[in-house]
Amino acid sequence: MVCRGCGGSNDLGSIEVGKLADFVIVNGDPLANIKDAWNVETVFKNGVRYDIDELLQTKPL
Repeated sequence: MVCRGCGGSNDLGSIEVGKLADFVIVNGDPLANIKDAWNVETVFKNGVRYDIDELLQTKPL
């Protein structure tokens, strides 16, 4: 179900082909060990994959 009053759309709300996604992939289990949340390998922003090494080399604006 989409919250249209909150600015939601059919492109958001679940991970499916054709939808936009913002999430990270970590090496480990941050639910078992919170320090694993620092072990980011990949970031997805609006459905685009960014490798963590590429992001760390990017200069801030």
